[in-house]
Amino acid sequence: MITHGIKTRASSDTDTELFREVVQHVSFCQQKCSAFHGREAILKVGSMTVGAILKIGSMTVDASLKVGSMMVEAILKIGSMTVDAILKVGSMMVDASLQEGYMMVDAILKVGSMMVEAILKVGSMTVDASLKMIHKYVTGDSDSPLTVFGVSGSGKTSVVAMAAKEASETQDDGVLIVRFIGTTPESSSVCSLLRSITSQVWTIYGHEVHDLPSDLKELNGVFYQALQLAHESKPLVVLLDSLDQLDNSDNGRQLTWLPTHLPPHVKLVVSTLPESQHECLQRLQAMVTSRGHFIQVPKLPDGEATGILDKWLETAGRKLTKGQRGVINAAFRQCPLPLFLKLAFDEARRWRSFTPVDETVLETTVRGCIKTLFLKLERAHGRMFVSRALGYLTISRRGLTETELEDILSCDDDVLNDVYMYWTPPIRRLPPLLLVRLKTEFSQYLVDKGADGVRVFFWYHRQFIEAAYERYCSDDGDQQKMHAALGDFFSGVWAHGVQKPYTDKQGTDRKADRHVTAQQLRFGDSYNLRLLNNLPFHRLRAGQVALLKQECLCNFSFLQAKLVASGLRQVLEDFQDARNMFSEDSAISTIGDALQLSQGALIKYPYELPSQLRGRIKEDKELRPFLQQCDDSLAGYLVTNQPILTRPGGQLVHCLAGHKDDITGLTITCDGEYALTCSRDKTLKVWDVYGGKLYQSIDNVGEDPDAIRLCLNDRLALVNPDGAIQAYEISTGNRKYTIQVDLKAQFCCAGPGETTVAVFTLSTVQLYRANDGQLTQEVQCPYAGGDITIGDVGPSAGSGNYLVTTDTEQRHLFVFNVQTSTFTFMKDVFSAGDNDSGESREEMATVDALALIDDGRTIVVSNMFSNDLHLLDSVTLEEMRVLKGSQRDILEKFHVTPDFRYVYFASFNNIVAWDVPSEERHAILGHHTSYHDVATADMELVVTTGKTMCRFAVLDNPRYVVLVGSYDVSRRFLNVYDLVTCANVRKMQVNADIKDLVVLDNHRVMVRVGRKLKIVDFSKMAVTVTFQGQLPLGSYRDFCVVKPRKEVVSVTRGRRNIKVYKTATGKVSHVIKSEEEQRLICVLVRESFVGCKPANKSGTTLIAETEEGTYLVFDLNTQRFRYKFDPVTLNFRETYTDGACVTEDGRFFIFNAEMMTEDDSAPSRIYVWNISKRVLEHELTDKGTYEMFMDTGDIYYDTSVDSFIFMPPSSVLANLNDGRMRLYDTVSGHASARMCIPEAGPYVLTRGTWVEDRTFRLLDRKTFQSVATFTPDFNLAELFLTSDGHHCVGFFPNYPDPVVWTLRDSNAQKRQKGYKPLSAFTSIYGDKVPVVVAYLETAQDSRDDPGDPDTDVDETEDDVIDEDDADFDEDWY
Repeated sequence: MITHGIKTRASSDTDTELFREVVQHVSFCQQKCSAFHGREAILKVGSMTVGAILKIGSMTVDASLKVGSMMVEAILKIGSMTVDAILKVGSMMVDASLQEGYMMVDAILKVGSMMVEAILKVGSMTVDASLKMIHKYVTGDSDSPLTVFGVSGSGKTSVVAMAAKEASETQDDGVLIVRFIGTTPESSSVCSLLRSITSQVWTIYGHEVHDLPSDLKELNGVFYQALQLAHESKPLVVLLDSLDQLDNSDNGRQLTWLPTHLPPHVKLVVSTLPESQHECLQRLQAMVTSRGHFIQVPKLPDGEATGILDKWLETAGRKLTKGQRGVINAAFRQCPLPLFLKLAFDEARRWRSFTPVDETVLETTVRGCIKTLFLKLERAHGRMFVSRALGYLTISRRGLTETELEDILSCDDDVLNDVYMYWTPPIRRLPPLLLVRLKTEFSQYLVDKGADGVRVFFWYHRQFIEAAYERYCSDDGDQQKMHAALGDFFSGVWAHGVQKPYTDKQGTDRKADRHVTAQQLRFGDSYNLRLLNNLPFHRLRAGQVALLKQECLCNFSFLQAKLVASGLRQVLEDFQDARNMFSEDSAISTIGDALQLSQGALIKYPYELPSQLRGRIKEDKELRPFLQQCDDSLAGYLVTNQPILTRPGGQLVHCLAGHKDDITGLTITCDGEYALTCSRDKTLKVWDVYGGKLYQSIDNVGEDPDAIRLCLNDRLALVNPDGAIQAYEISTGNRKYTIQVDLKAQFCCAGPGETTVAVFTLSTVQLYRANDGQLTQEVQCPYAGGDITIGDVGPSAGSGNYLVTTDTEQRHLFVFNVQTSTFTFMKDVFSAGDNDSGESREEMATVDALALIDDGRTIVVSNMFSNDLHLLDSVTLEEMRVLKGSQRDILEKFHVTPDFRYVYFASFNNIVAWDVPSEERHAILGHHTSYHDVATADMELVVTTGKTMCRFAVLDNPRYVVLVGSYDVSRRFLNVYDLVTCANVRKMQVNADIKDLVVLDNHRVMVRVGRKLKIVDFSKMAVTVTFQGQLPLGSYRDFCVVKPRKEVVSVTRGRRNIKVYKTATGKVSHVIKSEEEQRLICVLVRESFVGCKPANKSGTTLIAETEEGTYLVFDLNTQRFRYKFDPVTLNFRETYTDGACVTEDGRFFIFNAEMMTEDDSAPSRIYVWNISKRVLEHELTDKGTYEMFMDTGDIYYDTSVDSFIFMPPSSVLANLNDGRMRLYDTVSGHASARMCIPEAGPYVLTRGTWVEDRTFRLLDRKTFQSVATFTPDFNLAELFLTSDGHHCVGFFPNYPDPVVWTLRDSNAQKRQKGYKPLSAFTSIYGDKVPVVVAYLETAQDSRDDPGDPDTDVDETEDDVIDEDDADFDEDWY
């Protein structure tokens, strides 16, 4: 029967983490129910039934209170089985009936880290005003959270507990979720808290419970979506007690995860301490501006204290004399806190009527009462034993288990010598009953809570922590000694039978096995979180820097385990704490900096640790053993052939990733603490510059924002999506107002403290109040008219007194006086003249950058023609000075430091800063990638954003790649690069942009220049073949190589037909008429491109897409058009040719499409078209997940196809929008991905394409399990596997050389069949490096070739198909 019961429970809904989480809260509640003495009135004993319902899966726990027999009946419905009033906690069965005298308590009582304080009124008195306010909120229509706050010991937790009870009574059909933060591991960190609540909401509302994201931002979105499941017939009330108890992970106490506007039918009540060091109340007050949403718990009135005391005495069977009552009342008047009343009662209950007056004395503070309790314990159990037991508990990280404390005390020889003063035990350990007695006597002041996956006990109130610390831990020497003992325990120094030395009472040195618990990093598949989280904590505080490094911070196995088990934030906190104490330790600083720089990778991919550390840390004598540990990592990792990761000690402090698209705007607050960025991903982000972390993320700000302005002394941020200027509070992320404008309008801030927002129209400036966005004035510009209009593009600037902007042509400056609200001047700054080449300066010089300095008295302007800085008087616009610029600079955006000393800007690979007073130019922070923008407040800590741009292709010989790029605007190159020697072996300077490139063999590449195809032969360093005729005007996917590179297929010049070239001669061999009037988009991609292959390699079948979206099928063998098929007739709403391909045998065409539905909500899927049968053969989809998406609309189930690739002979690998890849099994993927599968080799390469996802990964080609990942500091421009399939080759934007990654692990050589290093491949180019100038583009390219069979009429410029209208990947190939 027992076995059957175990199996039944294991298969039921009770055997879940969620069930255990709720049960832990309820069981802890049961331990503290006795604190509810004297509150029968508030519990409303009578005919009332409290419907406190916790629904978990198919189980309903109905804790109804039956007044008649005073039995609490908890019914667990599991399937058809009814279990009578049982809650399972661990292996214990806890009776859910709570009987304390005649008091009834429902199952939603206080669950928290503090005792329930008695603040409730008795007798016929009304419910506390705080509860009334909460009741009013819960039953009202507010959509903001409600905050309960009060000083430590004031009773705020009781208010939340009773609010839960009241809500359960008033919300008969509603849902109540309560979390008392810090009582369990799942409620201690923000991510685990949100996961627990979200899972419970899903369960209650019948939503399928699935895996939740680990990233806080993604999790926060899912949490808010879960809240939206509440509806009118089933509202939701969530109560979160003690926000201040959240740990520091993911900046939980910053409360960025807490919704400020709740969905309909949702109420959220939170509580916190008010002190600023806890952060929470101040953040809540910034997030919720209505003071009516904050309840301060008042002090406990004397009358209520008397009533509560009477009930406590009655329950305890005690009475006090009138004088003794007077003592309590007098003391309570000096400290009117519920906690003090409880401590005073615990002391007074020991008095007798005959107790002398001088012994019936009470302390007048909470601290004093606690001190008295400690003294009594010491007298009863011994000073040494009590001081060490409570001392160890107090300095512990978050509490100890009873077994841990017993083991620790058993290794403390001071304690054992005191305990065994008169005899010698056979086993030198602490008698277990000693600790049991002590804990039992003091249990009401302790709390069981969760920590590191186990149940520990700790002080239930801060006052006890502070009092115990002062009494037992104030001596630095004793404290370090205790921390060292705790460190020894968690490191397992005295485990495994190791005998600990001691000196007995006779003074003899001895050794004895203490039989303590063994410690190791892992127990089976579970990590030892107690060791990982406590060992560095205690080694650090013991001052044991050598052991701290040896066991933790310079121990690779420890770092890897903690990174996987606890996350990067906890690891970084260890290093930050260590650096604060041991700031001169270079090893700790170096590894800590390396981890900080690697956070973009390690947060999501912890097993990249060896790659990141090996790539960042320069080997020296001290760190060599640690780096050897990295090399010996059991997990596979990727190593590069050259250093590409930023190393500690350099200029880069933080690498911040978060946007999913290009960053378009950047600014910084005047104090330099926060940087703000906006992006095409429709987000505005606020970054903590010094902390190197995201402070605030504001989503859905609108399309294409490209500028940010700060106003109201940096309290408000303005951003300009299309058609609007939106204002957001920086501290809360709340949108304050929106100013409607034309599609884009120039705007800036002016006035003292930036109190005015100025928006420029074609002929006016509109002035708005910065605090509320109200229009105060619109001033007509007298200089605007005719050909001169105020620009909607170009630079503008504002100061306390002036606004400056340009006209549409960016030739004239307009000056506006803010104080007088008048336009004072217009001037053509750069007057006409001739430059050295005879060109008119008037035709070339425009105002490309401007700024206001000297509090607006001076205007700085420049143009990209001269790069000089012209300083103009703001009143007269007369030129005062000219700072001669550098031709190496490019000036687009001027910025000014708050002290007006520096004018600075991003210029290619440098930041240029002009020291205006000294007229000195400084080029700083040179980097291998180009900067896009820059912001700084003091020229010490600088925030930058970057650009991306580069191209390359892999040759058949894996050791070589072809590089295409430019040194600057005019100098372009086409080189061959040797990956082994890391040097160019062929260099060609070319005179034209290369639009496309296809590798033909190890010496030849085909390039598209303008409208011509040409073959460049590197063995001859010349163009050897120029293809006949012209390609269309458009420059995308209009040719491909087929028949093992012997033929080239292209659309004709007018996009009406298909023509076929012979690769050897470049001549058109034949033209295939399409027999259709539709123009061919013909989205064709070369063989080297990883993705779309509309023609199979053997060159028998080709698919072309038309302008109307239909597909034409051509037979290349018979040189004829076969047929057309229209996706609309197949009920397709949209088809996508990105990745589309013809299978190698020419039988199938595989593409991505969306089916038509009434609301156009169906996700895209992959379809297989049978070319010969002319039918749709297969639909490739994850049907189960697809059906969930259609039922719920939850983006977690979005199975739309992001990208896919065909894997010969018959498989398709797809990356879907849910971030997972599908073959036949689901594997982890990217939010958006590019994939590479070479013909040979054991791996599949995938990489993210979003700006925030720089990671690429190797998957095992057979199992599709992740082999290794790598996350560089900057986005890759291109990445491929070499032709042998064993090496990754990538190129960074504007980085001088390609980079090679090779897999390294202990089993790499065994697993990688056919692997050999790149140096083992034949060198085919020799040592000489010829350099030639190649004229890829010539005057004859635009002329018609004689005998050209392509007789199509050329496209005109108007005919050219907009690339935005064709669905294709924008990358080069």
